[in-house]
Amino acid sequence: MKRREFIAIIGSVSVAAVTLVTAVLAGHAKETGVQVKNSIRCSAFNKMSDGTWHVGAPTTFRMGKFKKITFTELSIDQDNFTFGGADLYKALEHKCDAHPRATAK
Repeated sequence: MKRREFIAIIGSVSVAAVTLVTAVLAGHAKETGVQVKNSIRCSAFNKMSDGTWHVGAPTTFRMGKFKKITFTELSIDQDNFTFGGADLYKALEHKCDAHPRATAK
């Protein structure tokens, strides 16, 4: 095998490896719900026994580029509210799941 052919093969293998790693990382980021900055106050949300999140009194928060989101008397389930590709349910799970007040009684 000539040196030029060897370099071409190594280059192709490198590009394929980088592409594969990028795809895996992108899939992992989507699966794990990479979080965006938010100003969610966990004390405003209660996690219900069915797994949904409920907000009672009006609460306003920022999520990503959305600066003024207000919810009142609303249940939040997975994949029903997204802001700029960020799922509100996943943000609540990530930020508030262990919060002492964020559980239904």
